[in-house]
Amino acid sequence: MRKKNIIKILGVIVIAVLIVQSAAFAGSFTGQTGENINTNTVQISPEIESKIREQEPGEYNKNLANYRQMLVVLDIHNTYKTRMEEFILLDKRLPDILIAYQFLNENYGQIEELGTLLIEKESGKTWLEVFTAYRQQNLEFVPRSFDFDYLDVLMQSEGITEDDIMIADRVSQKTGLPFEDIIAQKASGKQWKDINEGFGIINAQKTLPRVPVTQEQLKKHTTGNALSEEKVVETLVIAYKLELDEQVAINKAKEGYTQERFFAEALEGKYE
Repeated sequence: MRKKNIIKILGVIVIAVLIVQSAAFAGSFTGQTGENINTNTVQISPEIESKIREQEPGEYNKNLANYRQMLVVLDIHNTYKTRMEEFILLDKRLPDILIAYQFLNENYGQIEELGTLLIEKESGKTWLEVFTAYRQQNLEFVPRSFDFDYLDVLMQSEGITEDDIMIADRVSQKTGLPFEDIIAQKASGKQWKDINEGFGIINAQKTLPRVPVTQEQLKKHTTGNALSEEKVVETLVIAYKLELDEQVAINKAKEGYTQERFFAEALEGKYE
């Protein structure tokens, strides 16, 4: 009975916090760090290593290390690892592949979109231009409103968590498939990594990181009406994901930084 009462409360809270949580990286910038990521089990063929070295000899160690870390941190499916390496063999720059892949991971993008982003970058566009065009062509994720009783039933189902509900909602809206069909796959015991691979979606995260945003922070950064509460929350989430100093991120938001600009700068700084 106690659980049921809590679920009724979560019915309100889940929807309210969904946007904050659903956009978080799966440990790309937070969680595991370069010092504690174990990449010893990552298998990369001599052919691929040779190709990476051939592309940019002076950046070989950095590029190979970044690739290995991404495979572990984003828990990349072997299907997608194979596809990335096909692009490497086609002489696509590894840093470009990593930047495009991580951006798609953030947006629950599909593997078929990876080649498109690489082509756009090769056409002379900046990553900011590429990311902005992608956002314009893909509808912004808006969490749906769930019937409380239905949500109650889901939360009492074996193996279903509030994170699963959030992820299923995101996948449903990306694929256009019924939410009920998506969550049923999770209820059957399948993991999100395999469920999403079936839809061509590259994101494999099992849970959604919680981003702490306090009333004190909102009050501090909305003083003077420079930023709305919504913009402050969005900026604090971005700062958390990209490991930016909070005030630095707020100042950039006041300058007019978009999400795409934040991510373009962060990913270029990380991989270039």
